[in-house]
Amino acid sequence: MFKKTMTVLVMSSLLFAGVSTTNNKMPLYSCNSVTTAFTFDFPIINTTDIKVVKVTVATGAETTLTKDVDYTVSATNNDYSSGGTITTTSAYTSSYQILLIRNTPLTQGTDLITDSGVLRTQTLVDTVDKQMMIAQDNREQLSRCLKIAESDPNTQLVTLGNAVTRANKYLAFNSAGDLVPTAGTTSIVVNSTFGDSLFGTASAATAQVILGLLDENNMISDSNAYPPSQQSVKAYVDSGTVTMTNKTLTSPKATDPNITGTVIGGATYTSPTLTTPTLTSPVINTGVSGTAIDTNSVLLANSDTKIASQKAVKSYVDSRKLYTSSITQVFSSTATTGDTYQTLDLTAQGVGANALVFLKVKASAAVSMAFRYKGAEAVGVSALDSAADDGSASTVIIQTANYTGYAMIQSDASGDVEWAAGNNTATITITLMGYIN
Repeated sequence: MFKKTMTVLVMSSLLFAGVSTTNNKMPLYSCNSVTTAFTFDFPIINTTDIKVVKVTVATGAETTLTKDVDYTVSATNNDYSSGGTITTTSAYTSSYQILLIRNTPLTQGTDLITDSGVLRTQTLVDTVDKQMMIAQDNREQLSRCLKIAESDPNTQLVTLGNAVTRANKYLAFNSAGDLVPTAGTTSIVVNSTFGDSLFGTASAATAQVILGLLDENNMISDSNAYPPSQQSVKAYVDSGTVTMTNKTLTSPKATDPNITGTVIGGATYTSPTLTTPTLTSPVINTGVSGTAIDTNSVLLANSDTKIASQKAVKSYVDSRKLYTSSITQVFSSTATTGDTYQTLDLTAQGVGANALVFLKVKASAAVSMAFRYKGAEAVGVSALDSAADDGSASTVIIQTANYTGYAMIQSDASGDVEWAAGNNTATITITLMGYIN
């Protein structure tokens, strides 16, 4: 009876047993915003025994997805002995990849013998298969670990200490070849062979030889391949007067120099800082700058010690010259009321405050006219020759039709002048000829 039962069990095992592949992980799948189905070819016992990871391509960051939320698991006839399909609920972009890896739980929740005393063959097979799957999963993880060579005589376990011991440390090997946390800089520098030889020097003299540093007080080597020492530079400069002929010095600084053409020999100074120098026949190219150069367009400082820039002088002179570039007709009509002053606004033509204005006047009929500083006096043309006239008006008398006359008058603070005509029947044409602000 015992032999018969064992025969049945062996036959059943031949029928149901099988972990035919050593693979437990699929190569990374690249996403493309379309694909949602990803297959796996390794067996699993339960649909929870597979791990689905979304990997960010740019950073390598991994996010474990959740079953029945982010994906579902399926197989033909629910037979997962040869693999199955993972279907994600979203189609991920090309910024991501999908990793499928078996993750068999390290538990044994199956009773081999039922309450009725029956040993089920498939249950036995699944249990053995699960152990094989766990072994394969462990091997996959161990293949990604740092391992010591089998020939290494050190059989001690590597202990790296707790998180406090490892914080801000690098992994290094001590004299025994053991891996230990070691303090160091937080920057990453790839050292060259030259750098290794320099850092490994035992003395400054040896380092000087490696660097090719020249320590010559008289700079006699005149080398363009090796740098001088700080001491040799200081000794050479302090040794006395250095004669430079046709040299260009960029940003030199000197205190109380007496610079003459014979001392420098035609040297060109670029952007120097000189304190109380004496310059004999200097040649200054391009331009000068500094607090002693006045760039104010109205020369507000009125200084005896500053130098006005070319632009400041031009702006100042231009602001006070006679402007004639825009001869403009500014009025053409009859007077609003005869013998009454009215405003002539000249600001649009550039006339400023208290400017001297030159006007040309033409009338369609004989008429007497007057121009004055705005608001100078409250009298009309008929009172120009009276005792009340303060002399601020300019008189134009048009004796015949289309006769032309000229007036010169000062504008007020707003750039305006006033004018009046003896009647309001003649058509008056006023043209701005020029002005001095």
